[in-house]
Amino acid sequence: MGLNIQSIFIPTTEMLSHSKDFLAMNQKYTMPFDGTQVDIIVNASLPETREVPAAMNGILDKISDVIDGKVILEDDSFYVVKRDGRKIDFSLEAEGLRKFGLLWKLIRNGLLESGTVLLWEEPEANLNPELYPLAAEILLELQKNGVQIFVATHNYNFAKYLEIRRMEKEQVTGASMGA
Repeated sequence: MGLNIQSIFIPTTEMLSHSKDFLAMNQKYTMPFDGTQVDIIVNASLPETREVPAAMNGILDKISDVIDGKVILEDDSFYVVKRDGRKIDFSLEAEGLRKFGLLWKLIRNGLLESGTVLLWEEPEANLNPELYPLAAEILLELQKNGVQIFVATHNYNFAKYLEIRRMEKEQVTGASMGA
């Protein structure tokens, strides 16, 4: 009997801005993308859940504040619908904001919930350093809500934000990684 643990891997390469017809082409043709890059598009493309656990609503609100809206999938493409009603193609957003948009979509799709494992390679890559504290805060809130998180980073400052922001009861440890 094997364990059935929901896990999500977020690769360094941002993939949602390439989603238009990607899955159909990948199914028919040999494409130069590894499985993790295909999987993140598949996971983000899943329909939204009817309800999000109450504990996740605060995280969604923080992400909505930073991206100034919410993420939708329409005609095989991702967009950020801004609070003023504008619909912006995902590829036109700053790459750091796209990372937050991806998190928003994964939470909204019910894929980041208690019992899930999140593996995220270089969450700070292409992220404005001013947003490091928010990224760290969101990761720690996910962890408080039962998501087990593994982050691979080469960025000392981002690792320090995680270390400084954690509370004694939170299980956050760092490992030294070579550049």
